Amino acid sequence: MSALPDLLFLTQRIPFPPDKGDKIRSFNILRHLSRRFRIHLGCFLDDPYDERYLSKLSEYCASVSCIRLRRPFALLRGCVR
Repeated sequence: MSALPDLLFLTQRIPFPPDKGDKIRSFNILRHLSRRFRIHLGCFLDDPYDERYLSKLSEYCASVSCIRLRRPFALLRGCVR
């Protein structure tokens, strides 16, 4: 039995829970790809509420790396540039 190839999957937000448009799309792509690849997920975490779902992603991902954003500062930086 051959090992699955690795794949780096980057999203702009954590793809779980799939309750909004971009999260639904990202989660469905992630779920599909996880059948054929070992997924290494990189994403931003802009809502502290979503942090509770990190463990759920281990069902689909070999590793998860989230960069936590402080929303007010991220919005401010987006306006300045």
